[in-house]
Amino acid sequence: MSGISVWKLAKGVVGYHGMFALFHKRPSEGTSSGGVLILQGASISAVGRHLINLGQILTYAAGLDVFTVVWIAKRFTDEHRATLDWLNEISQEGLNFFGLEIELWRIGDSLPAPKLNIVSKPNEWLKFIKTRTITGKDLSPAEQNWFDYWKSFGEFLDGEDSRFMPLKPRMVNWAGWGLGVADVGLSAVVRFSKNKGAEVQIDLSGPEAKERFGILETEKKAIEKELGFTLDWQERPDILGSRIVVTRNKDLNDRSAWPEIHRWMLDKMTAMEGAFRPRVVVFKKPTGLDDSAGDNSKPAGVDVEDR
Repeated sequence: MSGISVWKLAKGVVGYHGMFALFHKRPSEGTSSGGVLILQGASISAVGRHLINLGQILTYAAGLDVFTVVWIAKRFTDEHRATLDWLNEISQEGLNFFGLEIELWRIGDSLPAPKLNIVSKPNEWLKFIKTRTITGKDLSPAEQNWFDYWKSFGEFLDGEDSRFMPLKPRMVNWAGWGLGVADVGLSAVVRFSKNKGAEVQIDLSGPEAKERFGILETEKKAIEKELGFTLDWQERPDILGSRIVVTRNKDLNDRSAWPEIHRWMLDKMTAMEGAFRPRVVVFKKPTGLDDSAGDNSKPAGVDVEDR
């Protein structure tokens, strides 16, 4: 959070009755990752200041060309919650407003820890339907399957104690998360037609993909022993990218199987993230330019199903 810790944020809000707005700017042209995070704070000792600061939040959001605004406060009134809900309802797809109440919890003699409670968040389904209605576009059967699956998986992640951020519904058959190194990512894939089932994979892309694949493959036995399951090591010499995959065969058109696949997917994601992250850190550039590239960028070699 731009070098500002959650602890300092918690102290500011709970200890000093502060209000904070977190802005996430749009990606720069030609990039796929999100922009910078900017934090603003002010007193909320009176309702009048609340309203003024909400206006300031919207002014900042417009001036900074942001696509996510997170308003964090010690307490929200019903009026402020209703305002955020209204902003989410009328705004276009891709523009999101969140309201978070923050409190400090202490267990025994431990230091107080911040706990964030969501009081308002976007309804991505309603936004998506509204956008589609305006543009006159209908979902293909494949797009509907992908959208519904990732919506369901996002709701599943939202209820789990996991490092993986819940997903927005998406109309592709893959979703990606970064491993802290450019051109290396972790992705999940679902297939409803050809080769029905789900996959979790490590994606290696870019000009160094084959060299990095070779380095990791030298640790194949140790990695698979650590994981407790075997992997399909796909160098794919005919294309730029390589991947390391675990697959679960299942007819995902049977939606009653989705909870089982959600659990399998998260278990494999967690295990593979734990095994590969410390190993790929050696690929990190010394310039400090690397980030968690791979988050929601197209995984190497993912075959997109017919729409």
